[in-house]
Amino acid sequence: MKLQVRTIAEERLCRFAALLLLGGGIASAQISARPLTGQEALTAHARIKPSLVAGITGPLLFQDKQGFEVSGAGFISFTMLPVRFYSRTDWGGTVYRCGVVFLPAQQSPVFLRTVGYDWTEVEQCEGIKGVGFVDGGGKMPPRIVLLWDAASPNASVNEPMVLDWNAGANRYVGNATISQRLENDLKTFTIAAIKQQLKLYAVEPAK
Repeated sequence: MKLQVRTIAEERLCRFAALLLLGGGIASAQISARPLTGQEALTAHARIKPSLVAGITGPLLFQDKQGFEVSGAGFISFTMLPVRFYSRTDWGGTVYRCGVVFLPAQQSPVFLRTVGYDWTEVEQCEGIKGVGFVDGGGKMPPRIVLLWDAASPNASVNEPMVLDWNAGANRYVGNATISQRLENDLKTFTIAAIKQQLKLYAVEPAK
């Protein structure tokens, strides 16, 4: 049997891949999701204009530490960058809300609103706590798992969210049903706990 000898660079790459698999990112044969470098984050900032977000009343606060570069053989690679911003509400006030900006390679940025909208419209967003990915096999962009730090009028809130790829719309959309179910079922609010709970949902018998 012929032994495979790795170079130092290859060994470091393998260790990095293992860290990604244990943490929020992914390193597999089909897909890669890695944290942005400082320069990549600055490049993303330059492509994102505040006018992308309706109702914004101040600057976009980029959450660079939770930004990722995502690529795979079956889809166009993209940068994703969570953002926080001050925004007007429908009832005349202003609150902090959050969202995610997607920057597909050589395409216009796309904004997806998250905390402060839809089923979380009564909450104020304090920032992002973690990002994770669930590999869909490489033929489509991965499922994205987000954990937000939020506040309701009465308490602090851990807000898990799941974003799924909508092939018809050619963009990510929030999965309200799964996200709200996670909020009710989770005992521990971490990216690892969210991923584990999603595995349990996937093997549930059909009703």
